[in-house]
Amino acid sequence: MQTQIDDALMLDYVSGSLAEPVALAVATHLSLNDRARSAYTETMTLGGGLLCALDDESLSDDALDDVLARLDDEDFGDETAGAEMPGMDAGGLDDAALALVPEPLRPYIKGSLDGLDWKRRGNGVTEARIDLPGSDVFRVSLLKVDPGRAMPQHSHRGREYTVVLQGGYRDGDIDLDAGDFCEADGEDIHQPVADAKEGCLCLIVLDAPVRLTGALGWVVNPFLKT
Repeated sequence: MQTQIDDALMLDYVSGSLAEPVALAVATHLSLNDRARSAYTETMTLGGGLLCALDDESLSDDALDDVLARLDDEDFGDETAGAEMPGMDAGGLDDAALALVPEPLRPYIKGSLDGLDWKRRGNGVTEARIDLPGSDVFRVSLLKVDPGRAMPQHSHRGREYTVVLQGGYRDGDIDLDAGDFCEADGEDIHQPVADAKEGCLCLIVLDAPVRLTGALGWVVNPFLKT
């Protein structure tokens, strides 16, 4: 598991090439974590320096026209709309939601957190799905885990991006608190356990269903349900 955004993912975010669900996870983490914002600034600076270092001959004569044409295209940027998130309208959130939901996530939450369609997933875990472009491929959710409760032991068929919004959890020898980020894939078998006092509220982005690996994993997988 990775507990910080690696260079490749950060570069994809800076370049605007991430799908909106993953861009949302990255932007949410950046809004909460000073170290991650510093890495983002360094990547932006590096990218600008590389562009400045290009010879004039490296660009075609019509390069500017191509860029301007793309900016005029009404579909330009749709798949990465989540990349430009700071300063977006809060969407009429109540005070409780404003206190917990960082700016990048606010446009996707209407009204209050309690008003979301929370579904029980067993063992003190509840989930509220978030519908946004790319949700036919990605599963984007807010996940609440009661204090001291454990998620089912699982691995992944794809990648899982997690951003802690409140509380925290322990995953093996890794402790994650509010603002922290974790990326897991098929090589990871883990079982997060929520903080004993606060529990945990997380943003979760999956690009494939999880694969339960515990004793009952073959019986039921709550994250295959709608």
